[in-house]
Amino acid sequence: MDILPINIEELIHSRSIESIRIEYKATWNETIKMSVGATICAFANDILNLNGGYIILGIAESNGKPLLPPKGLDGKNLEKIQQQIRVVCKKIDPEYQPLIVPLTYEGKDIIVIWVPGGDNRPYKFVDIRNKGDKAFYVSQGSETVKATNDILRQLFEITAKVPFDDRQNLQASILDLSPILVKRYLSKVKSDLLLHDPPLSDEELYLQLRIVKQVHDYLAVKNCGLLFFNEQPHKFFEGAYFEVVQFGDDAGGNLIEEKKFIGPLNLQIQSVIEYLDNIVNDQVNSPPLGPR
Repeated sequence: MDILPINIEELIHSRSIESIRIEYKATWNETIKMSVGATICAFANDILNLNGGYIILGIAESNGKPLLPPKGLDGKNLEKIQQQIRVVCKKIDPEYQPLIVPLTYEGKDIIVIWVPGGDNRPYKFVDIRNKGDKAFYVSQGSETVKATNDILRQLFEITAKVPFDDRQNLQASILDLSPILVKRYLSKVKSDLLLHDPPLSDEELYLQLRIVKQVHDYLAVKNCGLLFFNEQPHKFFEGAYFEVVQFGDDAGGNLIEEKKFIGPLNLQIQSVIEYLDNIVNDQVNSPPLGPR
């Protein structure tokens, strides 16, 4: 189950998060669904670089403050709401999926949507007033507004793309990193990190290697960490594997062998090189065919 990077009590009362980064919705319906889509787009654009924001469904607000006790989403299908949120997020261009966490707060069902700043900014969403178009949305104070003129120009200026390997992966958690692979790598490169006294924890090693980044009190996993320190990175990245195909040198060029390499990227490369070396050596050492 997904978890939030901060304590729910701290979040609802905006003690450790600026109130302009929190939006409350008393309930869930078709109108609110589109409004939430625009707000997710705005938080993902993160024009002020505040690391996005949070949307809390099931709590009403007054002047930006939560009205407690919560109204809750009682009687509503929480799983269906989560599915509808994911569907509406497919209307964001490029597609963006936030972290959706159902919780119980003061005896009431609520849903918290955590929207970190996106790595593929800027994002567009359906223009709520003109459904045939899409618009860039940003947060201004506690409001979600369409970005136009100078604001739109500013959005493009500050949202230079983050390199793929340094991007946060929202589908992964720190548990998807293998401490065994990390320590094996550090041992191979003779890193002094393994000699630290007292020994560094797994999380401290990850931070030193910059394969995670601190987001409040939550460690977000980067793509580079999954590519090199997960046993099956192809489950997170389609096509993260090597295929080597060997054809005969006869006229037909018939297929001799096809081999697929999976696993951590560095080990894949090593295996492919060893495989190709063996093929070359076999060909060099093979006796010539036919009469001399």
